[in-house]
Amino acid sequence: MNTFTVILLAVAVALTTFPAFVNGGYLLGNEKAGLQGRFILVMAMVQLLLVALGIILGLNVGRISESSNKIMSLSILMIVGLKVIFDSLRTKPQDKSFDTADAKVLLLFAIAESIVPMAVAISVGLLAESFFKSWSIFIIVLVPVFIAGFLLGKNIGAESLKMRTGPIGGLFLIAASLIMIINLIGY
Repeated sequence: MNTFTVILLAVAVALTTFPAFVNGGYLLGNEKAGLQGRFILVMAMVQLLLVALGIILGLNVGRISESSNKIMSLSILMIVGLKVIFDSLRTKPQDKSFDTADAKVLLLFAIAESIVPMAVAISVGLLAESFFKSWSIFIIVLVPVFIAGFLLGKNIGAESLKMRTGPIGGLFLIAASLIMIINLIGY
């Protein structure tokens, strides 16, 4: 998988998880700095660790069946892209509020928000040459988006919840799968 496609997928993941950080910033805007920091730290760590796990799983599965890697990766991206589009059009960000002050709820929320990034990372791992290159691209793209989303929700408030970046992220996933189709066909 070339670097451009990995960057495109990292941006797609960032756009799909951005509303969760905006929501967290909005809900925790008046809380203590320690609670806000814990939210960002737990959400970012869980997401980045599950992205790393996804890349490792993809790399290991990719060694077993190298001939079908492109088709498996393409299928994962198409399915996840369509799921993200439908879910984000159906659910408003303000409908996904949780009591993130509770550590268990925060951890489960972080894991739930990390499912799409992990699926995309498995797809990347199936075609990646290097774990560190792929993971570092995800880190470079995701961490600033996490912080920007949280600060946007904290500073702008309820107006920031009207932003719907999920469908755009789903379109990026589908665009990456179309790029893979074109490469698979040979154009």
